[in-house]
Order: sequence, then structure tokens, then C-alpha cells
Amino acid sequence: MTDKFTRRLREEVIFVNTNGCLDYQDPSTQINCLRRLEKTKKVHDYLTSLGLRSYRLNPIDGDIPLVPFFPSHPQDDKNFYNNSAFLIYDLLPLLDNFVDGWTHMILYQYDGFPLNFDHWTDDFLDYDYMGPSNGGIGTVMCGGFGIRKHYWMSKVSREVSKKEYVEFARKHGHGNDDVLFHELGYVKDYPPLELRDKFATAEVSLDHFGFHTNQGFDFDYATSLWKHTK
Repeated sequence: MTDKFTRRLREEVIFVNTNGCLDYQDPSTQINCLRRLEKTKKVHDYLTSLGLRSYRLNPIDGDIPLVPFFPSHPQDDKNFYNNSAFLIYDLLPLLDNFVDGWTHMILYQYDGFPLNFDHWTDDFLDYDYMGPSNGGIGTVMCGGFGIRKHYWMSKVSREVSKKEYVEFARKHGHGNDDVLFHELGYVKDYPPLELRDKFATAEVSLDHFGFHTNQGFDFDYATSLWKHTK
């Protein structure tokens, strides 16, 4: 393992995926979900092959065999039962039950994951929250592929009330946690734009540590870039 795998990356950082398939999903949704799980499993296997700690939460073949489900949240707004509510309120205690000795979590998805560890720097860990963005200071950083400090996750889960979360979701028509964090002031210390871009952008390339995109992209092409990073 080369010097780009710093002690902090190996010992303090965990990689986490929270995609889960639910029994009550309609067949087409279930099929697409299973395809996503296959892709995130490939990312997971790559990370673990590098000696890094990766955990997937899903009831099918997950390292933590639980699916995101939100029985503790208000029952009157089922459309707001989404992955973001799980990330805010339920993820941290689950991780702490299964994983020891971590200070930072990197959330990854089938459409957002590391590509080039040559661009890793421990400077990423200086901030409570780090994610890709395409604007200047104050622009929302995407949470779909990003870093969250353990203590900050604990603070946010205590301070964002369920009522506040539902009111935010009603106002915006979604409960996306990354937008909520910025709008309600939970991101205090913004990483400089050049550091965010070194971490990730929407571009699938080796010019950044990773990427996250909501646009169509070639998953096989993205994973083919890994051979250049070992």
C-alpha cells in the first residue's frame, strides 16, 4: 500500500453505503434497486481490496444487515420517509453498534464513489462536512458522496427536531439532508472551493478523488478507471 493511503484514511475513516431494497416496493422499483446494490457491491469490494473499511446497510447481502426504515419518524408524511431522514436520525447509532474507532464517514452511492486515491489528502478531514459543489462559498455541497464527522453527525441528530425536519420537507417538497444542513445553518465552516473540487465534482475523471452525479453516466467506464489508481 502506497503513501497515498494515510494513517488517518486507514484508521479513522469508514466508507458507508445505505442503499436498501424494501419488500413492499413494486417489482420494477425492486429490480432497479437490486441493480444498484450490485453496483455498490462492486465499489465496496474495490474499497476493501485496498484495505479500507467499507460497510453496506441492506438486508440482502449487507455487512450491516439492516434496511433503512423510519418507524420513529412522523407517520403523517410518508413521502418524507427517505434516505435523508435515516442519515440524520438513525445511521449513527447503527454504525456505532457495529463499527469501532472511526471519526469520519464517507458516504458513497452507485453514482458517486472514489476514483483516484492520488488525490486523497487528510485536509479533507479538517471540516465537519465535505462534498462536491459547482459554485462558490455558501453553495450547497452534495451529500450523496461526501464526508461527515462523527461528532457533527451526533450534534445534528440531536439539534434537528423531527418537527423541524417535516416542516422543511413540506416547504421544499423533499427532505434532502444536504439542502437542509446548509439552509438551516448546520454547515458553519465551508471548505475552500478548490479543496471541494479536489475531493469530487460531477465529472467522472481521474482529476478528482471521486465524483457524484445525478446525470446518466457509464458505470463500467467509471470503474475501469480504478486500474489506473493502484
